Amino acid sequence: MYILINLFIKKLIYLNIMNIVLTDSVKNFWIDSNRYSSFQSFNKFINYFFPENLEVLSNNNLLSELVIYDIQLEDNSIIDLNKINIIISVENCYNFDHYKHFNKYKDFNNNKIQIYFYNHINKLILNDKYIVIPVIYTQINYLNNYYNNIKPSVIIPFENKKFCIFVSNNYYRHDIKHKIREILKEIGECDFIESFKYLIENKSCYHSDELINLFQQYKFVFVCENSILDGYITEKIFNCFFSRSIPLYNGCLEIENYINKNSFINLNDIDNTIIDQISLLNSNENLFNKMINENKINNNFYDENYKTKLKDFIHNYDKKLNNKFVSIITIANDNFELLKILYDNINNQNYKYIKEWIIVCDNNYIHPELINKNFIIKYVKTNINQSIGTLKNIANNKVSSNYIVLMNDDDYYPPSYIDNCINKLNNKLLLCSKNIYLHDFILNKTFKTSCFKYVLAYKKEYLINHTFNDSNDNIDEFFTNNFTVDMEELLSDNSLVKFIHTNNKFFKNEVLIASTISNDGRISLPNGQIINLSDITKLQNNIIDIIIQNNYYSKYLSVFNLDNNIIDYDIVYLTGGFSIIWDPSDQKLGGSEQAVVQLSENWIKLNKKVAVYGNFSQDIIVNGVDYIHFSKFPFNKKFKTLISWRRHGLILLMYNEVIVDNLILDFHDNFSYTLADLDSHLMEKIFKKSNKINFKSTFHQECFIDFIKSKNINELSLDKYNIIPNGLRILPFLNNKILNNNEALVRNPYRFCYCSSYDRGLETILEKIWPVIYNNQPLAELHIYYGMDYIFDDNFKNKMKKLFSQSGVMDHGRQPMELIIREKYLSTFHLYINNSIAEIDCISIKESLITGCIPIISNFGVFKERHGIQFNWDPNNNELCQQVANNIIIHMHNFDNINNIRNNIKKSNLIIDWFDIAKLWLNNIN
Repeated sequence: MYILINLFIKKLIYLNIMNIVLTDSVKNFWIDSNRYSSFQSFNKFINYFFPENLEVLSNNNLLSELVIYDIQLEDNSIIDLNKINIIISVENCYNFDHYKHFNKYKDFNNNKIQIYFYNHINKLILNDKYIVIPVIYTQINYLNNYYNNIKPSVIIPFENKKFCIFVSNNYYRHDIKHKIREILKEIGECDFIESFKYLIENKSCYHSDELINLFQQYKFVFVCENSILDGYITEKIFNCFFSRSIPLYNGCLEIENYINKNSFINLNDIDNTIIDQISLLNSNENLFNKMINENKINNNFYDENYKTKLKDFIHNYDKKLNNKFVSIITIANDNFELLKILYDNINNQNYKYIKEWIIVCDNNYIHPELINKNFIIKYVKTNINQSIGTLKNIANNKVSSNYIVLMNDDDYYPPSYIDNCINKLNNKLLLCSKNIYLHDFILNKTFKTSCFKYVLAYKKEYLINHTFNDSNDNIDEFFTNNFTVDMEELLSDNSLVKFIHTNNKFFKNEVLIASTISNDGRISLPNGQIINLSDITKLQNNIIDIIIQNNYYSKYLSVFNLDNNIIDYDIVYLTGGFSIIWDPSDQKLGGSEQAVVQLSENWIKLNKKVAVYGNFSQDIIVNGVDYIHFSKFPFNKKFKTLISWRRHGLILLMYNEVIVDNLILDFHDNFSYTLADLDSHLMEKIFKKSNKINFKSTFHQECFIDFIKSKNINELSLDKYNIIPNGLRILPFLNNKILNNNEALVRNPYRFCYCSSYDRGLETILEKIWPVIYNNQPLAELHIYYGMDYIFDDNFKNKMKKLFSQSGVMDHGRQPMELIIREKYLSTFHLYINNSIAEIDCISIKESLITGCIPIISNFGVFKERHGIQFNWDPNNNELCQQVANNIIIHMHNFDNINNIRNNIKKSNLIIDWFDIAKLWLNNIN
């Protein structure tokens, strides 16, 4: 069964249906049938699936013919390969076995079909053979277009509306329907659509007047899909919207990806909150009307621009193009000086068949310097803030040549560039880069790489089936089906030089920063691309003068206004970038990140201007501090005070030159495992260059001295060394009423807490200490905080989960500061006995002193310098572990002694707030 539809494209934007030929069977199935599941209207059928005002690329009128089949197509011999062939299915083909086409060909294996409309998929699929469009996209498009025109003929007043009608009347998923019916009966009377068979039996289920007038009589319409699959959403919920009733929906689990959750009731997960919401809406007209008037579609829904992509399969392009002429496309940066340099680049090209230069820009100016008698210059005025993919598509609509070459105004093109592109395109439709030169103005380094592929040029014919996606991400990947289409590649010696500069929008130069550090390993980009650093070659410093002719390099330097002026910050923290992404406003930050945030914010209070460069998901200002992505770190500037943080900051300085008056190295880790693999010679250069090296404890400094000896690094002057511990957030930790309705928390004498990384002695505590304590006092509790987000040893994780299951132990994972403070007022003891060299300060132990939660610690390493109950400790000595456990029990039962210890630790000289620590730092800096 099929429909023949001749489509006449009038000028550029209007689609008119003409010369419709229908077989009797198709007319009966889709149009003329009085069946409930039929559209019963040809216009409704066409509008339901095909976009209005379909935009095309051709400037000529074009006659197209569509052949539409349904899911029962089985005889492939009737398909005409000279037509554009379409399958439309509104069913969940996976769930039933009576769909003939699906049974024979599955989803996309019929090579005679070019366009699929499927209701059992949730993502658009596009390649050079076919396009697959989710029916949910067309349904949403239809709702958006016709919602204001399709409505009940009579609006029933709220007080006269009945409660609920059940729409789904077949036997599929009967149990869930019965369950929901029993729940809703407690609120009001539920009717069933079969009771109104006399009204709707021969009417279309696609929002017939009779159907939506019936639904209008009810406040709620229960909608239950016959089966559940991502993307499978039928007409039922849209009928509810057209009727101005509230859908009670059960079906597709991802329904809220498409439909605004505030416009319907999601019954996929039923709880008392939802039942209460239905009851409230049932009795409150204002709330009911508010939901009715909500936008129906999720604001974040994106239809993948399916209407634009569909045009490539519906329209055939005229091919009266001259095979010699070239159109150049430039998306301008709104910097005329850059356009002038590119203009010179174009005029110096050896290829003389340039027909036009299309400049997409904000300003519709024609500058005398850009008037050229050899080719046309077309300015396309538009909003330049649109996505780069959208702008390129706009430009593609303006080209009139067979060949299209993309040229950026901030890149350099050698004279042979266009000639090389056209020669490569003789036998292919698409040309991409194989390897290119990259020059980073900030690093002042040049690279050669094959990591990044770029679309350089293509034939106009390629645009029949390909567009750029309407975003700033992966536009070349989308345009090329992830570079899987048949294409040619251009080598770097014949290609462009791509410049990386401060205004570069679409290149993440953390890759180049990483390649200065190592030519081994991999780096992951935000778009998921994995870059092998071995594919990036750092070239000699003067190579750029050979690659770029004449004085072009100095011209670019002048335009980008690159200089080594002093950066406009008093203090800059360089926290590196090749670590976890962190958010300065996160209340669950680790201690080292907390230190950066606290110091920076307190320096702001002390009238300093501070910036932190690090691995942030976005540039942000928090409490006056500028947090900037490390890829924007201005290596070319001069710094007043630069603080290098941990390994991550140090490693950037080892491989890149910086000019700085006052360099401070801020270490937060033990060195034997964090710096052991770094180059000793380069480390020594930075150690000597630094003005100060800050440690958190005497133990920390001793570890550093031992480390440089082990690496054969010459001894440094002791004057370089400073011991400044981390500060404490004293004020919030003084609140003993936190999260307790403003009432003082009551401490449990048998309650313990653990608040550090689980790989720092917790395993031994749970195996050898806690069982002894619990056997002596079954009321004892051990509350554990921190989580295993950054532990990647699955065997260790599984073992810890088993240990957490023992009596008295509760694992809370990673929690915000408020819950940690609360815990330390509930617990008598902070149990953190270990001999980890990783601890070089231990903020958590010092925070416990403020609350009076008594630390139980070893006398090893930094713990010698901390206050609490200390023990000799060797986790491998079972007898010693037993003794420690027994001594803890003695302390636990000696309440008077515990009170004395608590009173003493609250007076500890280790309790220093961050403001005072920030002043110590400034004294050190000054």
